[in-house]
Amino acid sequence: MHITYPGTSRERLDKFLHAAYPNLSRSQIQKFIEQNAVLVNGKTPAIHHWLKSGDSIDLPREPYAAQREIIRRTTAEPRIVDQHDSFAVIEKPAGLLMHPTDRQEPDTLAQWLIKTFPAIRAIGDDPSRPGIVHRLDRDVGGLVLITLTQPAFIYFKGQFKNHDITKKYRCLVHGVIQADSGAIDTPIDRNKKSGKMIAQTDRASGKNALTIYRIVERFRNHTLLDVEILTGRTHQIRTHLFSIGHSIVGDTLYQTRDIRKRKRLTPLLTRPFLFAYYLSFVDPDGQTREYTLELPNQFTELLKTLS
Repeated sequence: MHITYPGTSRERLDKFLHAAYPNLSRSQIQKFIEQNAVLVNGKTPAIHHWLKSGDSIDLPREPYAAQREIIRRTTAEPRIVDQHDSFAVIEKPAGLLMHPTDRQEPDTLAQWLIKTFPAIRAIGDDPSRPGIVHRLDRDVGGLVLITLTQPAFIYFKGQFKNHDITKKYRCLVHGVIQADSGAIDTPIDRNKKSGKMIAQTDRASGKNALTIYRIVERFRNHTLLDVEILTGRTHQIRTHLFSIGHSIVGDTLYQTRDIRKRKRLTPLLTRPFLFAYYLSFVDPDGQTREYTLELPNQFTELLKTLS
């Protein structure tokens, strides 16, 4: 599908497409752009690309068909892994938003929580994020801690602030990392031009972030990592690994230049190979809780092809 931008003044690409296709949310349109499904003048644009008069816009597939594909990919239900009086541990499926954005998406984990635990409406300090004390990216699945009472919300919020909760992820990256372990402590900030998060070498700007990784297994052209984050910045793992030249397999937003040029996207994946598999903490009663999940079948099948 081909569109010529008719405006006489500059306009952001995602805003223009949202106006042209009002049945699609801005986040869905941004996902098309991230997945290189939109071209401007024959080139892949940034999410916040500014259009000028006469720009040629190509959408390789019909947008409403793409919207139906996204809906089909996000039909998985969250699962209760463990539940107590003051908290629950949930497995969030990949593709599900944690909570509504300013676009008021109806299909989110927050909506599921209200349906499953009606009293949770009153928990927390933001009605749109009932009982939620930490987040996973939309395209990342895995373990999420949910609070079911206000005292538990305050307690766990403090635990996260003090870095007393352990969160670990498994991810597969492009390239072979030589060191058996490492730490990335570059501050993270949002790039005002592209809208993406970037690791800032200038430590005077950005928010402090610390990512620790160790090698689980090396393959010919990939490395499987165990990753722990001691801060919770937006897209932290994806940004940090991208910054050291090892983007996550399946991640179309944070791709190193060589992957972009060679189009070495793994066709078996429609999302980043990143999974929150481990969570441990001390609960309000002083008991140590520890939870571990197996990798999703889609990820284990991909690993078999690399062995």
